[in-house]
Amino acid sequence: MTISSYSVLFLCFIAANCSACQNKKNKTGNSKNHPNELSNNAKVPSEGKNEKFSIVAEMPKKLKEISGIVKDGDFLWAISDDQKADIFKLDLSGNIVQKLHLSNLTVTDVEDVTTDSDYLYIADVGDNDGTRQERQIIKIKKSEIPTAAESDVTGQAIRFTFPAQSGVQTKKTNENDCESILIYKESLYLFTKRRDDKQTELFKLTKKAGNQIPRAISLFNSKGLITGAALNAQGTEVSLVGYHGGHKQPFIWKLSSFMGDDFFSGKQQEYVLNEDQKDWQVEAVTYKDDGTLLFACEKTPDFAAAIYTTAMAK
Repeated sequence: MTISSYSVLFLCFIAANCSACQNKKNKTGNSKNHPNELSNNAKVPSEGKNEKFSIVAEMPKKLKEISGIVKDGDFLWAISDDQKADIFKLDLSGNIVQKLHLSNLTVTDVEDVTTDSDYLYIADVGDNDGTRQERQIIKIKKSEIPTAAESDVTGQAIRFTFPAQSGVQTKKTNENDCESILIYKESLYLFTKRRDDKQTELFKLTKKAGNQIPRAISLFNSKGLITGAALNAQGTEVSLVGYHGGHKQPFIWKLSSFMGDDFFSGKQQEYVLNEDQKDWQVEAVTYKDDGTLLFACEKTPDFAAAIYTTAMAK
């Protein structure tokens, strides 16, 4: 065999091995910075299903603590968990197309965003340390939002205080920490994030600006901390996202066949996103369409901030 022939065989061997490596990478879909898909040997728990997902876009530094998203037509509204009171408009590929700054109100801990046909609602409701009394939901009229790439906007405040807790309130026993909001018909709904018993409580508010007292509806054993909520376009299904202690093992709860506005009264199905022990902080969710969810994660030591998509199993 000639030297030229050996060279050809060697090149073919290298190409075959590179192709095999690429096929293996595409099959698992996992990467160091983005858990694009569950590994093939992931254990499926008895109470739920493993749900596969893929990345839509990594978030820029200004949205590294993305904690709320909602789809609005062909765009997304997104907010970050900080005190800058900035609101971002994204296209469905995750690119920022507009930045708004709330100029007339200050915020403490913005955790979620939702929308109806007329207003954006910014949920300044977080209370990680268990020290907060009054909270607010800020409504911004969409017809008054300027078209410039960066603009100031003003809003109206819906202020409220959760019912008093019994006993001494600490970070661990804080029953009224809250990170999730959605709109159903003509009302606003909040889902609490209870660290002590890993349940979530559902509260109801009107859309009217001013001071209110939220009405408790029901309690659900979410078996983890709820950090985001969304309602499908038909108003027949609610999805909740969250994680277990230390931002581990994120999940989605799908709620359907409920009676009235008690979203916990019907069918409940859990979907496990990832079962490893890495720090993966899932914070927000919205429906892209009836069968597809978009969810967002903050930046952690293990993963970049990003928006992901998953086609929920029926």
